[in-house]
Amino acid sequence: MTELTSLAGALTPNPDPSTPAPPPQRTRNPTQPPTSRPVIRVARSVTALDPTLLPEFVATAVAVDAHANALDVTLRRFNTLEIRLGRVMRRLKQRGCGPNEEEFAALLDYIGSSTVRVRLEDLVEVFPP
Repeated sequence: MTELTSLAGALTPNPDPSTPAPPPQRTRNPTQPPTSRPVIRVARSVTALDPTLLPEFVATAVAVDAHANALDVTLRRFNTLEIRLGRVMRRLKQRGCGPNEEEFAALLDYIGSSTVRVRLEDLVEVFPP
């Protein structure tokens, strides 16, 4: 079965409660699991109590997923750059001209690494693993 049911129809608020809500839309997204009738029933019940909750949740989840994917790519790049910086610092120390801890901390502040680390800690606090 290539057509899968989405919750789009169940999530759309029905402006006229005397008419039945439109049926769920069909989509051809092979990664999306089929939506069962109990899920649609619950979604309709939630929508009856709070018409904007599920659409807002879906939109926010899509945005979080997009940001998380972009952040994943960027953080991998950031990690690679930190590794390169560590190698350069070791080479400088081997040459006898490496910075002391205070100078290295100031460099991390200057290039933004310290700020990124603090922001990542903030993210973990907001949304723990």
